[in-house]
Amino acid sequence: MRRSTIESLSNPLVKRMRLLREKRHRRAEGLFLAEGLRIATERPELLDHQLDAIAAAAGQSSADVWVMAPMVAVVSEAADVAARIRQ
Repeated sequence: MRRSTIESLSNPLVKRMRLLREKRHRRAEGLFLAEGLRIATERPELLDHQLDAIAAAAGQSSADVWVMAPMVAVVSEAADVAARIRQ
């Protein structure tokens, strides 16, 4: 799968993620969006709990599960989240 840099709010992936704020779109897509990276990194047990739940759900599904970390402003935050996701 090819990955690219998102440079605009009109990007189709951004539009799709924004639609997930609405329950009807979450049901239609079979997806949900979890937000709050900075809060989760301040309380790592919350992030770990969320990642465990995602992993458990992924284990019971044939879906291609991804974890996105939007609005990361600090390299150390990105590295910490990436390490937790890989665990």
